[in-house]
Amino acid sequence: MPGEHSLVRQSQRPMQCGFEAFAVLGVTSIMFRRAWVFALLSGLCCVLAFGLAHAAEVESGVNRAGSDYKNFEMVPTIAGFEPCKSACEFDEQCKSWTFVQSGVQGPKARCWLKNAVPKATNDKCCVSGLPVRAHGCEINGKVRMDILDRDCQEARTTGCIKRLLNDEEYKGCLRAQPVVGSSCVIDGVKRKDVADRNCREAQKTGCIRRLLTDEQYQNCLAAQKQKAAGGGATTPPPAGGGGATQVPDEWSKMLKAHNDLRMKHCSPPLQWDASLAAAAKAYAETGPLDRHGASNENMANALQLRTTNGVTTAVLPAKSDPDAFQDTWGCEDQYYKYDDPQICGGFKSSCGEPKSECKGNSPVTGHFTQVVWKSATRVGCGRATRKINGQDGTNWVCRYDTGNTNSAAALRQNVLPVGCKP
Repeated sequence: MPGEHSLVRQSQRPMQCGFEAFAVLGVTSIMFRRAWVFALLSGLCCVLAFGLAHAAEVESGVNRAGSDYKNFEMVPTIAGFEPCKSACEFDEQCKSWTFVQSGVQGPKARCWLKNAVPKATNDKCCVSGLPVRAHGCEINGKVRMDILDRDCQEARTTGCIKRLLNDEEYKGCLRAQPVVGSSCVIDGVKRKDVADRNCREAQKTGCIRRLLTDEQYQNCLAAQKQKAAGGGATTPPPAGGGGATQVPDEWSKMLKAHNDLRMKHCSPPLQWDASLAAAAKAYAETGPLDRHGASNENMANALQLRTTNGVTTAVLPAKSDPDAFQDTWGCEDQYYKYDDPQICGGFKSSCGEPKSECKGNSPVTGHFTQVVWKSATRVGCGRATRKINGQDGTNWVCRYDTGNTNSAAALRQNVLPVGCKP
């Protein structure tokens, strides 16, 4: 409408092996480029994601001139230098990078990738950095190049890397680990989802301390006490935590948008997960707008201003949930290449925007693949009013129980074309 304009930004990150929501290490993997992704030990490679969980050293106010083998102009977004850093992390030839601010070498910022590590000089024009690489961590017979050497033993032992996660995410990762060969019996029922090492505690209290945060544990004990007082059985929650719950009315349209798109791609409907929703809402309210807070996470934010009688005000929410979904995530389906399956992740300003760090300058497709990922079963979302370019806008976050794995085999199995047969 006249006097109205909008700005939309979305983020999704690609990775070589991993997934996103808690942290789990596996044998499949997913798609994200940041150090705050996680991992799960399963039979596929990563259900939540671990991506290249190595943060490159970032040197603010530093220029490393010379040894350039590639450079590209960057589309202005609040992501700043992140796409430049990511481009270096995913290019084995790259030994260092320099991001030059807009207005220095032209109206737009520019990224320089280098095949050596030139001398660092102080210069406010730039941000530079060095990628951190791994030498290969063998887990379940697979060599994982997405896991740093220092994290390898912990990843093998627990399937989770504590230093990359906050307490809630770490406990969520532990809950997400597959239970192998359980013989635990509770109330006469064999519980395949409760590991033998947790069985006695589960039988006694109905709660498993090592898998829960302090708040979750106290809530669990209170629920078990109330259930016992009413004569009910005191069985523990599934080892994976969370679980399907009734979708709140305010989120029914967002869930329907997800499931309508999934149906077209032969993926079963997602169920609402209150635990994922709570974590998504918390991050939507307080998390940085230019980075993810968990694996298997889609983000989007929008700003819409309306001018009436010379007075400009923000429209809140900036979009309806279905519109935010389609305009930022669902619209990517037309750019996904089924004959050359791979995920292009990162930040974008609009659907179809070419990404120089992706193969053939392909647009971002990672939100779409996460939404329709066939093996995903649960989702939870949150939204919040946040300052965007100094104005009130809307920030959306959705988290999933599993998702993107940037391998051709996993993509062919989990991202099916329209017209597929269930």
